[in-house]
Amino acid sequence: MLRKAASTALLGIALAASIAPSAEAAASPVGCVGNPDRAHRVTLQVDGEPATGRYVAPKRRPRVAVVMGHGYSFDSEGWVPHMQLAARESGALAITMDYRGLVSLGDDPEDTWPYNRSRGYPVKAGSEDLVAAGQAILASCPSVRSLILLGVSMGGNASGMAAALGAERPGGDPLFDYWI
Repeated sequence: MLRKAASTALLGIALAASIAPSAEAAASPVGCVGNPDRAHRVTLQVDGEPATGRYVAPKRRPRVAVVMGHGYSFDSEGWVPHMQLAARESGALAITMDYRGLVSLGDDPEDTWPYNRSRGYPVKAGSEDLVAAGQAILASCPSVRSLILLGVSMGGNASGMAAALGAERPGGDPLFDYWI
């Protein structure tokens, strides 16, 4: 009995270490409740690669979550105000992924836009990242009953492909309830 308990404890420690946030690209959990004025970084593993993004959690346990697909020349940073609005006004958990393969141009002092710019059109990787984000939300936040997929510009392409992938929830229902 003691051996089984020790094995279970070691397994728990190993699992916790494998998902603990770090300076390197490790999987980090999505928090369900928080300050809707604060965005958090998230890293998920998709096809053995780190997929990064940001999320904003509402003050109360969310019943709705929105997976947002950003447009060309941006990354998740530019979508923080949209995610904050969703969390504050609708009480929804909101997440935006950066899309694996997107090249960040960083902060250009000559660009008047206040957010980082990026280049690339990694729609396939982006669609997989959006699916992974939806799955992470459902795994982390059991209060979420409705999962909305939203995309604008290149994010419309990535979110449409994510919807077309046919990802399912445990039990066989479609992963996303709505696509906008």
